[in-house]
Amino acid sequence: MQDDNTKPITVEFLSFNHLPSIGMEKDGDTFQWLQLMVFKGLIARIEERFPNLLPAKQPSCLVAIQSNQVLGYIALIPVNIKGTCWAISEPTLNSSLKEPQTRSIKRILFDNALKIKVLNVRNWLTICSTANSDELTNARYNGFQPLKYINRWKPSQEGDTLQNQITQNNSSASIKWEQINKTNYLDVWRLAQSSEPVHIRQIIDRDSKEILTNKSSVNGVLISSEGKYRKAIAALIPHYFSQEKQIFKLIRDVAWDSRLKIELSIILNNLARREKELYIDISSDDIELGQLFKDISWQLIDEKVILGKTLLKRAEFKQLFSEQIGIDSMLKKLRPQSPPLPSPLRNIH
Repeated sequence: MQDDNTKPITVEFLSFNHLPSIGMEKDGDTFQWLQLMVFKGLIARIEERFPNLLPAKQPSCLVAIQSNQVLGYIALIPVNIKGTCWAISEPTLNSSLKEPQTRSIKRILFDNALKIKVLNVRNWLTICSTANSDELTNARYNGFQPLKYINRWKPSQEGDTLQNQITQNNSSASIKWEQINKTNYLDVWRLAQSSEPVHIRQIIDRDSKEILTNKSSVNGVLISSEGKYRKAIAALIPHYFSQEKQIFKLIRDVAWDSRLKIELSIILNNLARREKELYIDISSDDIELGQLFKDISWQLIDEKVILGKTLLKRAEFKQLFSEQIGIDSMLKKLRPQSPPLPSPLRNIH
């Protein structure tokens, strides 16, 4: 009798037939997200059949199957409405799996995601933990270049003791937290543009009105007002990889505004109380925001690196990645015990 672990692993698009074998609570957020991904995947297949009529806008989900059991899944997510940039999520595996099988399945899922034919795609993004050398090596092998380091934070129970220390009475009257809408989306757009290096903006290739997509109760922008003068100084927007989980990017103006310490503390503490599960990403190099999260006792759960791959011609490729992070910097992150090496390209936002 053939051992299950020696049987071939196949990769398929997620369907309703796969859901019972995933082994999740049917009322859980992840299971509901997978159900939604089945519907969106069906639309994605229609888009694929009629590319001249329907631009590719819907995400897809691939599952790894062995002996009729789902071993894991990975998502392909459109980053912009034009479909020129897509993101590949981190693989999610069955918790019962063990090494070295997990490494093999992650590689199989990632490699098959790259084989999906998406019309008009010019750039790919993916994200890996800096502690996972296997995923980073596989991404590099497939032509991905490291672009940006981020720290991922989540609320901790210790933060509950600080809820009463910072109140609305400490808030500045000249600053207001607003939901992102048609009135302020351009303010958020300018803030988002200034918070990313030029080469990442070129890869993402988003339009200003796309700020209004993926609406959430978490999204918002801090507006500083003095008379008729209005300026966005910080905002929470969905991450490109935010599908299954609530993952947001906290962006801010290039110049640090000391009022952010109180204002963001109030906002983040309110969100921590209200949301069941919440993750917020910031640039690893943002010392001020990193200290703010420490001060309100949020938990740093991981450092990640965003990687990109372009399908442009060689001349365009060189220009696009002229400001990228060097591989030496990435390897340095994988060897924290080694003496630090100077890297002027490491200081990006």
